[in-house]
Amino acid sequence: MRAITWRTVPLAQRSAAIGELLAQGSAFHMCFAEDAGAGIELAYLFSGRDGGLCGLRSPLAGALEASTLVDDLPALHWDEREIQDMFGVRLRGHPDPRPLLLPDSYAGAPPLAPQAPVAAREPWRGHSLHQHGTVQVPVGPVHAGIIESGHFLFTTMGETILQLDARLFWKHRGVEANIAGRGIPEAIRVVERTCGSCSASHQEAFAEAVEAIAGAEVPAGTRAWRTAILELERIYNHLNDLGQLATGVALHVLAQQGLRLKERALRLQEEAFGHRYLFGAIRPGQVRAPKDLARLLAGLRRLHADSAGWADRLFANAGFRDRLAGTGQVPREVALSLGAVGPAARASGIASDVRADLPYAMYHQLAIVPETASGGDALARAEVRRRELLAAFDIAVAMLESGSRESSPQGLDAALSGAAAALVESPRGADGQFLRLRQGKVQRWHLRSASFANWPLIMVASADNPIGDFPLINKSFELCYACCDR
Repeated sequence: MRAITWRTVPLAQRSAAIGELLAQGSAFHMCFAEDAGAGIELAYLFSGRDGGLCGLRSPLAGALEASTLVDDLPALHWDEREIQDMFGVRLRGHPDPRPLLLPDSYAGAPPLAPQAPVAAREPWRGHSLHQHGTVQVPVGPVHAGIIESGHFLFTTMGETILQLDARLFWKHRGVEANIAGRGIPEAIRVVERTCGSCSASHQEAFAEAVEAIAGAEVPAGTRAWRTAILELERIYNHLNDLGQLATGVALHVLAQQGLRLKERALRLQEEAFGHRYLFGAIRPGQVRAPKDLARLLAGLRRLHADSAGWADRLFANAGFRDRLAGTGQVPREVALSLGAVGPAARASGIASDVRADLPYAMYHQLAIVPETASGGDALARAEVRRRELLAAFDIAVAMLESGSRESSPQGLDAALSGAAAALVESPRGADGQFLRLRQGKVQRWHLRSASFANWPLIMVASADNPIGDFPLINKSFELCYACCDR
């Protein structure tokens, strides 16, 4: 459970306050805006070395504008652009003030600040290098494959990518506005559908925030089964991601074997919990029990053995290793600067994992050691996933054997009021949510998913690579579009 210690700082003192937190070893997690009744405030959330959450709040006085802090904390890049779109707050001096979420045709008031004045908006224009010998190659937003919408503008010299500019958010659904005013049971149904691939992680983060507001202690048996469900989600995602990498290097037999293993994992989940993507599995204070625990455990053990054998064959393939080695590198200092999370961060040598740094559910008893690599390339990202995949089977089995569905803690059905944040380690990295309830209704909910944090890394990873390698680089991150199109 994560209550937040807030400190109010004037706008002009934000830079110094953030610098102080970073110097103390605190880690940045999210920035968002909120109108809690006294006007719009900018909020910055960090975790300290002591495992607690601390936040800075800066009220906007009068004009809806403030200076950008991207130079102090580059990871704020997209967060600030989102605030500009959704709240109409102008961040002066931002290096890329283009719209992030809203379409060019949008002409109304800011979606999350309808009282703010309607401001003139510049259309989105792609950034490209214009010099002799360069070629601009636009790709998307409609693609030949069955994938979601994303526009990629490559500037190339011959076959080499000099610069990549990406535009996502083509199907932004306004979830944060839609969820406002909903009660907890209805709200979590929206939260879990934000993204199918990260549904259990989203459910857990929302439940943890509600439980923190309620001051409720969830029984150990319930937390154990939740932990198992979260590791099941990690298993099928990592099987998918490694299988997609096999597709990217044209190892079609190994690719289909990997995707078949993923399908087996999804069918196990549907049989045990009633939904392939684990919808409805986690609720505040509760967890859905497996329908047949013995059958689930037996199926997981068989899947574990088959997945380990398949991963051995995949990584023993010289073509697979040669194509991934050196492709799409992200240096450690760049990953740190841009706030990389999950396997993408750990593949660049950053030993950061919410399960170890800020344990939740039953992870405090598991002594998670983050799986890291030093290459920062597609091969390193694949190797981190492989190790996490095999470890996830062991964790899931152990937690299923020790867990139980116990009585729900008291107080969760009351008309709760208060605010809290939660962080969980989704298959792609840190999934952060902020929640404010008033009389049991959602007043403000904000999601900063791992994909939102990591998409800017793909632009860095693509530079100086052949344009034909972009699909492989993209698959090595395997980020969600839906988590951004929230």
